Amino acid sequence: MRRVVTGLDASGKGTVLSDGPPQAVFGISGPDADHLTIVGLPDVPERIPDGQTAGAELWASDASPARSDQPDLTTGLDFFHTEPLGTGITWLYSTWGAHTESGFHQTKTLDLVFVVAGSIELLLEDESVILLEQGDTVVIPGLVHAWRTGEHRPTLLQVIQKLA
Repeated sequence: MRRVVTGLDASGKGTVLSDGPPQAVFGISGPDADHLTIVGLPDVPERIPDGQTAGAELWASDASPARSDQPDLTTGLDFFHTEPLGTGITWLYSTWGAHTESGFHQTKTLDLVFVVAGSIELLLEDESVILLEQGDTVVIPGLVHAWRTGEHRPTLLQVIQKLA
């Protein structure tokens, strides 16, 4: 995966600050949201084993509105954020293997999710199960929820999180 970050150079002109793989990539596995194993990875893997997920933090900010001189908070990141810092946002890319479940969890964020490829089920507390397929979007305003993939491989999601 390639990530390009732009910003200002020393003279105040727009320039490329970074061009390469994401700075923060993690492999995630475990039976539920309370029992995860998270390991750092050099890049987003080509293939994801069944029951596992990989995620890349593509950008994170700690303040809003965004500034052109804002530092890249994903540089040197050695743990997976479940919520943005301060009043900022987190932009995530995640890829899910077949037969993967997140377990029910809740964050203090507004999550904007776009299904890039594959399909995934969103499970809610009232026992609703919503099948989301390529091109679908969902807004999750801090609700208790879970994710589950089926036979499709891989499932790719883009997620933007903002503290609610």
